[in-house]
Amino acid sequence: MNNKGTSFFQYFVFLIVLAIAAFIIFPDTVPFPLGGNIPGMDMNKMAAQMAKQMKEQGGAQLPSALGQTEKEIAIPQEVYDSIPQNPAYQEYLFGNQKHILMLTSSQATYLQKIANAIDTALAAPDMQAVYTKNIVDFPINEQTMSCKGDYFNCPSAWLARYCMGQVCIINPSTRRVVSALVINEEDVAPLLEKYKDW
Repeated sequence: MNNKGTSFFQYFVFLIVLAIAAFIIFPDTVPFPLGGNIPGMDMNKMAAQMAKQMKEQGGAQLPSALGQTEKEIAIPQEVYDSIPQNPAYQEYLFGNQKHILMLTSSQATYLQKIANAIDTALAAPDMQAVYTKNIVDFPINEQTMSCKGDYFNCPSAWLARYCMGQVCIINPSTRRVVSALVINEEDVAPLLEKYKDW
């Protein structure tokens, strides 16, 4: 694939991720049903095409909408302050182990291969001692996204912003999260190994 084709493909992926982010942040302004697929789009087919094109490019990873494949983010104190009013998903922000969190939905069946790769990586005893796995069915609807007070800093909305369709590694002891766009299942084990001692 030439540079022009690569740039167009990256631009196309960025627009798709941006549209999904807009759907999460502004659900009432998007003209298709909550919790459903985007009309005319086969998400499984699109993911397969993306993975194929990635392999043709020698396995180079696509940048995410955050500007890079992996992004380390500090969890704001406001998220923790809002937990008493918004207890949903608080269990992923505390604990003695790092949490592998991926928010998905029943329509996003293409993410199942990533979830399976996480299971395979966690079969190693040294990984089990470090990580807990949380694959959460997260339909975008009023109930799952209901927040009191500062909407963007309640746990469910904040985690949806960074972990919807991404592999997130949450370190409760440092109150930081790594959000990674993972296309190929073979990239899961190296990602978890990289952040094992983080």
